[in-house]
Amino acid sequence: MASCDIEGDNYTQCTVALNLTAWNLPDTVKVSTPFNLTLSSKTETSCLSNLVFIVASAGSGDDIHSVDNYNVYAQAIYENHGETCSDLIVYKDTTISITLSKSGKYYYNFLQNNILNKDSILIIP
Repeated sequence: MASCDIEGDNYTQCTVALNLTAWNLPDTVKVSTPFNLTLSSKTETSCLSNLVFIVASAGSGDDIHSVDNYNVYAQAIYENHGETCSDLIVYKDTTISITLSKSGKYYYNFLQNNILNKDSILIIP
């Protein structure tokens, strides 16, 4: 989940995974009915920017709508040119609308406290 570019002694740029501070996944939804997945996270340093939320397939297949297991986390860019990073807390929330077209149980693994916490939603006919 992390990748870095280091150029010289004073420049580092990394893509880093961040913990979620909260999420809300419904228990049950009817097939082909949109539902909202709400997510929250925060950054705690001025050297982090571009916070986004990632919902990625944790199973096989390239189509996010054809698998039943997902990893969910926040991601940001860490960039430093040798300066001191100051304490700066920035919160970000988002709501993602998802529609699943097959009935069954779907698992979402939410990153919190550096551990993937499993939650599930049942899609009924």
